[in-house]
Amino acid sequence: EPFVQAALAEAEFDAHNYGAAEAAADRALVTDPNYVRALLYKGRALMELGKDKPGTKWIDVRGWFAKANRLDTENAEPLRLFYQTYTYAGVEPTRNSVEGLLYAVALVPQDDGLRVSAVRELLVEGRLAEAKAIFAPMAFQPHAPKKYRESNAQVMAAIDAAEASGRTVRKELER
Repeated sequence: EPFVQAALAEAEFDAHNYGAAEAAADRALVTDPNYVRALLYKGRALMELGKDKPGTKWIDVRGWFAKANRLDTENAEPLRLFYQTYTYAGVEPTRNSVEGLLYAVALVPQDDGLRVSAVRELLVEGRLAEAKAIFAPMAFQPHAPKKYRESNAQVMAAIDAAEASGRTVRKELER
């Protein structure tokens, strides 16, 4: 039963019916309060429902992802979603959420979306060597389309130049 309701929550979420997705996730959680997939869709639905709405209790939304992470510590998705709540809320991510994002990259290194989010965060923090190490696999993908190889090479060159000069990467990319 929780599997069916979680699948329904996913389908409703994909159809942008966030209220129905939340309700389906709730039904799954009644049967199994520790069903990670249902916890994730409950949090995702609440995140979408709360986006751009003043008064959203982001700590409550994050709680769903934190619980999912405690139940499945090797799952990158709760870590990514926990971090993403800060973007949705329009506030600076916490150290904990950034470290979780970096761990998510270690868990799923083939996920370029995670990798880009992590690199962006590291660049904002001025952690250039770490950003360079995480970005390198993307920068040097031999089978990526030419336009991506070129733009990735520009980003890597900007990181290199920033490291060498002590300037920020943002300034290098604006040149």
